[in-house]
Amino acid sequence: MKKWIVFSFHTLGTILAVVLIVGNLFFREHTDYLRIITSAIFIVTYFISLKYYFPKQKLSDAVFEEKYKGEINGAFSNDQKKYKKLIKAARFYGLGEYQKALEILPKLERVCDTKDDFFAVYFFMGVCYHEIDLKLALDAYIKALKYNDKNAKIWINIGVAYAKLNYLDLAYEAFLKAISLGDVPPAVYTNMACILTDMQEPEEAIKYAEKGLSLNSKISDGYYAMAISYKMLGNEEEAERYCKLLAVNGGNADYVRSVVADTPVLYYEEDEDENF
Repeated sequence: MKKWIVFSFHTLGTILAVVLIVGNLFFREHTDYLRIITSAIFIVTYFISLKYYFPKQKLSDAVFEEKYKGEINGAFSNDQKKYKKLIKAARFYGLGEYQKALEILPKLERVCDTKDDFFAVYFFMGVCYHEIDLKLALDAYIKALKYNDKNAKIWINIGVAYAKLNYLDLAYEAFLKAISLGDVPPAVYTNMACILTDMQEPEEAIKYAEKGLSLNSKISDGYYAMAISYKMLGNEEEAERYCKLLAVNGGNADYVRSVVADTPVLYYEEDEDENF
């Protein structure tokens, strides 16, 4: 509170200094240069002091160490200098400065000694390239797998990259591997469901979409996959129900309805009471 009071008086003083300068330059017969210089110094100190009033919020290294602890764990544990460079690269990645991170990581690659070193460097190379070039990202991910193939996050990233490149079988296998390794975000299940709809496997897609939506009912892809899958199964009533649920949860139901309308029926669900 005290800082804001000081800031308010400082701001008022600066406004007065500007008024004095303008008045001396344009509205006085005899210019008082001493007053102008004094006022100018006051204005300059005001802008310099803004750093004090509004300090930049700097994230500590501990934030990135915690966020990526599963990927950093054990890397460069015997060399603090290299470790700090790795954390610096992780920071750049976390702040969206991918090129800066990629200036550091190839240099670290050349001095890796352990499996943990190599995995961490290739992981961060992969996630940085993921935003720039998916093929380069996959190359880095696959290198990382040679040193640790039990990290679910890297399998998820591989699945996303393959899906974006339309390698659906490979994306499916990568997501399946991620799921087998333990807890994964709900979106992994709904991503699987969307891939399975593209592979024209509606029954499997429904299973994964239901799982994802049971964990997070706000994921639009889950409703999309359910609607498309039920249309493939010839159940337009259920398809429309999921379009409505999508709208309730903030999704674009009209877009999904247009996709549903263009989706062919593959086969109809069997009526369990029907005798053959």
